[in-house]
Amino acid sequence: MTKLMKKREIIMLHLQGKYYRFIERETGINRKTITRTCKEYDANQKLLESEELTNEEKDEIIRTIVEVKSYDSTNRKPRKMTAHLLRRLEEIAKGEVKKTNLLGKTHKQQLDGCRVHEMITDEGFDITYRTMMSYWKTIIEKAQEAFIRQDYEYGERVEYDFGEVKLYINGEVVKYHLATFAAPASGFRWGYLYKNQKMDIFLDSHVRFFKMVKGVYAEVVYDNMRNVVSKFIGHKKELNPQLIQMSLYYGFDITTTNAYAGNEKGSVERTVEIIRKRLFTKKYKFTSLEHAQEHLHEGLMMMNQNCKIEEEKKCLRGYKVPYELAVLVESKVDKYSCVCLDNNHYSVPDYLVGKNVKVKKYHDHYDIYANNNYVESHKKIDGVGQYQLELQHYLKTLRNKPGALKHSLALKQCPQLLSIYQTYFKQNEREFIEILLKNTDKHISELPDLLVNKATNKVMVSKSNEVKDAVKTELIKLNQMFGLQQEKEGEETCQLKH
Repeated sequence: MTKLMKKREIIMLHLQGKYYRFIERETGINRKTITRTCKEYDANQKLLESEELTNEEKDEIIRTIVEVKSYDSTNRKPRKMTAHLLRRLEEIAKGEVKKTNLLGKTHKQQLDGCRVHEMITDEGFDITYRTMMSYWKTIIEKAQEAFIRQDYEYGERVEYDFGEVKLYINGEVVKYHLATFAAPASGFRWGYLYKNQKMDIFLDSHVRFFKMVKGVYAEVVYDNMRNVVSKFIGHKKELNPQLIQMSLYYGFDITTTNAYAGNEKGSVERTVEIIRKRLFTKKYKFTSLEHAQEHLHEGLMMMNQNCKIEEEKKCLRGYKVPYELAVLVESKVDKYSCVCLDNNHYSVPDYLVGKNVKVKKYHDHYDIYANNNYVESHKKIDGVGQYQLELQHYLKTLRNKPGALKHSLALKQCPQLLSIYQTYFKQNEREFIEILLKNTDKHISELPDLLVNKATNKVMVSKSNEVKDAVKTELIKLNQMFGLQQEKEGEETCQLKH
């Protein structure tokens, strides 16, 4: 409307016979614009006087006279609103949401456009207030937008998200990360607890989920977490290459939501909240992470009783063998028959001392191979400079050095065997070691009972022999006493005869 009023003012002065310079002084509009507008007006007026024009051509000329010229801005890109500035505005908007959650919906301390513009200009961004506001309003007003209810077919879509859960584990408060999948078509929910949200954890949760449902969904939906979007290039997103590789292997499509549009994956957003409230409000104390995982698994089974996952499984894409997530490294076995992995030490059989082994590193454990043969698996240690030792790895060395058993760290790391050793074999290390060597094929859980039985039988035999020896001694004494008595009676009989 403003541009049309300006055009009218120019044409009116032009029709009054005013010069272009005069019109420029009166209106403050650039002389080139005035010249172009007046010449176009005169040319169009002359065209209308032509009798050869069709009605359509006349209509087009009339529209040109009475309307303001529009410019094609479809290919015009924002010069001041960079991707970095857009992310900063989204961060500020997210902070406003948190503030509202803390202070209440009716608080009077919302940031207005002027304050936001002050913040970003103080941070070094060069943008006008008007340009910034065109984006800021869009971000802030998202909370007032309308939503369209969605309906999905079986196997079509599954949504992914991370949530935080605080648990009391073995006397300590620990923050865990809950990886969740939600299938909106069947209402199926799945979750698994992790110690962080790193990329290997993120990928592992997918492998576990696809293995559990024995199939693959056509589409997996994510928000803009770093594991999904590596960086923003303008309004475009560059996806994480590791996620792309996994999607190529399993054959699912990757979909990301708009920034701060949790409603676009509402099923999984609710899943995180539901799992927290139903499973970890009444019970939050556990002896270990494994104990918490069992509680989560049992709770999810109850929650999914009425879902339609069995029907949906029939519509999933074919399942493949688990995607390999391991990082392969090579390590040399040191003189303590250990390999050093992530600043911690893990034992291997003592015949590998000084040799190189290959290790498959997973997020929670290590698989060790020698000459392409599987050797041992170790659970990953949380910490630095610690040792995880298996007594069975040192038995051949201990056979030659039995005196080293008593104070060995490997024995101390197995409390049950240590207790049995101190009770039954403290003075007989060689026998303890030999029993273990003869039973290397048995699981560590079977060894305590076996050692106790061997020790108990030995004690019983020893006591039996002691009893036999004591009886024999007593019999000898009795025989000796009885023999002496007979000799005395014989002497007295002989004296009477004489």
